[in-house]
Amino acid sequence: MVANAHMVDVKFYEDFILPSYLIGERFDRLTVRKYVKRGSTHNPNSAIWECECDCGKKGVLASSSELRKGVIRCCSACAKPKKSSSLFQVLKLKNQGFTVRQIAQKTSISKSTVSRWVSLVSGSAGL
Repeated sequence: MVANAHMVDVKFYEDFILPSYLIGERFDRLTVRKYVKRGSTHNPNSAIWECECDCGKKGVLASSSELRKGVIRCCSACAKPKKSSSLFQVLKLKNQGFTVRQIAQKTSISKSTVSRWVSLVSGSAGL
């Protein structure tokens, strides 16, 4: 009888307490909206949550550990680097004396793109 009572407690804990413990919590730009399921391909014991990004995109899925460790911080659209911020970063590094090759390695932008941006700005500086 005691064993069955313990099993009911564990079942109650898994079904009612765990699926709501992160709802409403914020992780960087994501807000947890609802519990989806238990388990992922990497960790079958991890809970999967549906989140909403600050940009308004809903349906961003992330595990508890991905949220806590900061692996997923926003939706895929917000995670893409913006061209203007990338250009600003390239020009800042160029002004600090880095070569095109070094800038490309640091920013993960192709050397041809970095070279084109630097030459465009250098060419317009003389006007």
